[in-house]
Amino acid sequence: MMKIIKLIGQMIMVVMIVIGGLFIWVMWEATPPKVEATPEETKTSSARYACTEFLSDVLKDPSSAEWGMRSGNWYASWPAKTDGDSVTVHPKFRAKNGLGALTINNFVCQVEVSGGKVRLLSLREL
Repeated sequence: MMKIIKLIGQMIMVVMIVIGGLFIWVMWEATPPKVEATPEETKTSSARYACTEFLSDVLKDPSSAEWGMRSGNWYASWPAKTDGDSVTVHPKFRAKNGLGALTINNFVCQVEVSGGKVRLLSLREL
């Protein structure tokens, strides 16, 4: 009787190992390939990030700025439109004003992205 129980236990262990191996193999194959950003996506991403730097220069309390989504790419939610080397970004975020109150800020930030460099063309508050 003990030998039968031991044999059943070993068979269950072998089945679990086989199922675990199959699961790992299937999941390994299911890993999606890395997707490279298009040149336009790279340009708009660079423009959005540069706009945070330009905005920080004009804010009363730049350290209080809450740029948007709480993720690794929080600025990615800002609408942006490209026209050749020019990119127009519409940042919307919260930051403290001169009185210390958090306010919602809307800007239009237009930059030129060329050769890996970003140059501010205009920055205005809406």
